Amino acid sequence: MYDWLCFNNDLFTEFHEYLVKGVKKYAPNIPVTAKQMTHLFNQDWGSYRESILHGTDFEDFADFSDIMGNDAWQCLDQNIPATRTHEKTMWYDMQRSYAEKPIYNAEDHVIYDGDTAYVPEHAMRVYTDLWQGAIHGRTASTIWVWEKTYSNSGDWRGNILNRPDCVQRVGKANLDMNRLAKEVTAFQNSKAQVGQLYSNASRSYSLSNMSNQYNAYQNMMYNGQNVEIITEKTIKKIHDYKMLVLPDLTNVYPETLDEIETYVKNGGKVIIMGENSLKKDTQNLDQNLEKVQYILENAVVIPTQNEAYTMITPKPGELLSKFRDALKSANMLNVEVVDAKTNLPVSDIEWQTIDYNGKTLINICNFKFYNDKEISIKINGEKCNNSKDLISLSDFNENIPLKSFSPMMLEIK
Repeated sequence: MYDWLCFNNDLFTEFHEYLVKGVKKYAPNIPVTAKQMTHLFNQDWGSYRESILHGTDFEDFADFSDIMGNDAWQCLDQNIPATRTHEKTMWYDMQRSYAEKPIYNAEDHVIYDGDTAYVPEHAMRVYTDLWQGAIHGRTASTIWVWEKTYSNSGDWRGNILNRPDCVQRVGKANLDMNRLAKEVTAFQNSKAQVGQLYSNASRSYSLSNMSNQYNAYQNMMYNGQNVEIITEKTIKKIHDYKMLVLPDLTNVYPETLDEIETYVKNGGKVIIMGENSLKKDTQNLDQNLEKVQYILENAVVIPTQNEAYTMITPKPGELLSKFRDALKSANMLNVEVVDAKTNLPVSDIEWQTIDYNGKTLINICNFKFYNDKEISIKINGEKCNNSKDLISLSDFNENIPLKSFSPMMLEIK
């Protein structure tokens, strides 16, 4: 099956390359892009799983595109708030790891078509979606769909122009992103310390691969890490990272195994999710077991239990803790976010840290509805007692109130 998938991907890529050459022949200066749907991550079922048959190799499309185009969605699920919170940002991080090109979401779904739930959570989530998307590399967005309808049927029913609170949040996000454009760009250009390996072959053979990929990414973000998604085609990039995460990589090319072995021998830190990782090649044949064993013995191996498309264990809190321990052991947690009262690590909070014009900036967001928290920032073990949120222009001492789905960009003074 995997050989056929590669053939199908190559055929579809070649057709689009043919179209691009035709455009460039007569209009060489016109930028070209292809709008790709994000059938990746979280749970690989239904249309997500079927998408591997579509022939779209996202990495190949990056080679001939001038703009990284996409049709991405991340919406409030009715009765299931905050599910798949990071699918869209993970997609943007994957795109920007392919090439240093603008990322344009030409069909940015922030509310599901036909959604009739007029609840305040939509507005909270829309602002967060737009702001966090920019932090993770998206450079332009066209919201689907900027139309109003009073019909009780059809896809446009309940969309954004029927929701004044959401329109207001879109406007505020736009103004905030433009006012802080230099700082946002600095976050986009910041160097990741963690590389996470994605493999088309592993996805083909393992139904639970995408669930493992998503959980690894989310829990690294909740430990304050900037993560880049790399592939087997760019496997040599792993030497640019202090830590490499391998989520449920059951099948990889022998060359990938060789490169990981070299990375480990050179002192690289590896986290492996799933005890069956790396043991088979792309033809589902045994790898060099001596190499596999060497890598496993020199890595943090986290056993996983999967049912169909879903990673069941470890539970999110357990995985968060295991990642935290590995990061501390590698001296990669110099910035921590803790509960102001208990001094314990927080959960459901993403943060990234950069140095900007001689100051420390921390972009932080609480991704749990109606769970406002009071936090403290610790740098090298010491609590910070003077910070300013550049979005709201509020000043804080040691304790910082962090509301649900209200991103902050803290400047540490």
